[in-house]
Amino acid sequence: MIGAGVAGLAAARTLSASRVKVLIVEARSRIGGRILTVRDPDLHLPVELGAEFIHGRPGGLVQVAQAAGSELDEVSRKQWYSQGGKLSEADQICPKVDQIFNRMVDPNLPDQTFSDFLRRTGGDRQAMRWATGYVEGFNAAPADSISVRSLAHEMLASEQIDGDRSFRIKDGYDRIPQWLWQECKSHSATLHLETVAETVEWRCGRVEVAARSSREDAPLVFSADRAIITVPLGVLQVPDGAPGAIRFDPELPDMRAALDRLGMGQAMRITLIFRASLREHQPLFSAAGFIHSADEFFPTWWTGLPARTPVVTGWAGGPPAQRLANLSDSRLVECAIESLARALDMTREVLRSRLASWYVHNWSTDPFARGAYSYACVGGLEARRKLATPIKSTLYFAGEATNWEGFSATVHGALASGERAAQEILESSPAARSPQ
Repeated sequence: MIGAGVAGLAAARTLSASRVKVLIVEARSRIGGRILTVRDPDLHLPVELGAEFIHGRPGGLVQVAQAAGSELDEVSRKQWYSQGGKLSEADQICPKVDQIFNRMVDPNLPDQTFSDFLRRTGGDRQAMRWATGYVEGFNAAPADSISVRSLAHEMLASEQIDGDRSFRIKDGYDRIPQWLWQECKSHSATLHLETVAETVEWRCGRVEVAARSSREDAPLVFSADRAIITVPLGVLQVPDGAPGAIRFDPELPDMRAALDRLGMGQAMRITLIFRASLREHQPLFSAAGFIHSADEFFPTWWTGLPARTPVVTGWAGGPPAQRLANLSDSRLVECAIESLARALDMTREVLRSRLASWYVHNWSTDPFARGAYSYACVGGLEARRKLATPIKSTLYFAGEATNWEGFSATVHGALASGERAAQEILESSPAARSPQ
């Protein structure tokens, strides 16, 4: 197994519970992948620097959270829009935006980018601007790249699991990978942290993974009859020789063709922790779950509602995130302060004076992620299924980018993909040779 994110751990749990010997190679010094939870000693709630929300009520992920003893808090649905520093309720804009999204599900529409779709179908100009901002922010993808057919597919899938509702894991999202790993460990799975897989040499029924470890002087080689690769799409897409890249020998031309039709979305998030509530300066802010704007830096902000804490998170996805990707952390803080000041019609000086601390993790420059999560380009909806197709019953791929059921870019999609890959192995060969 390459990768100890949720997909890898879910696959390892399923296999090890079936008495298959499992070894996991993980490049980071921790498990969890794009789940990264920080516990600030001065806060009673965890700070999420990666995945934060459970979108809807996906059965598999909710069951894992319950098994881990974690309580779920439903996120406030109160949406506000900021224009010129003035906050207005989303009810005035959302119906027009929903009309645009509802047109996407027309089965007679050709696949096209979201930008082309808007140009061809038209609509209220203000609603079109907000719809574009939402698509780019939520999907972390440029509107002139992401596929309308994939958006419609994911929207319909989301409706099946109450996707208009969102939840937080009260004691931290990292409880999910922690519980999965405890399950794996109880079935004698083994884990090598700080071990970077560099080459996968394979033939039908045999795999050798060459890796380097910060804990070993000599390269390591792991052998098995099957391998599940669960690294993020961004890592699979980088050329040989780049940090974190994995070389396959022989090459996988069909996989490369699928990768060309998918994109790795970019997102930037920053969490600001204030010494006191901002309610006295902007009373409406205390009632806002989310605030949306057209800001050039951080167009979306959210609070901890229903919990009331002096903590706010700024989010940029798609083009705004790309503009922020190469900035220093200190400059990102300044951009965030400027954005929040504009959204709340407050002065930067007041916000700076109340800022106690902040947290940020740049996933775009993280060599073992290279972005936030995947999206499908035009013609790319089937690419996910192609990427997930086992290769000669030897190589298997899992991770949110391989989820073709409409749940890509989510933790529950990653979880399901890992379980799917493990089940494929069990069904094709009840007895698997152990890794060496």
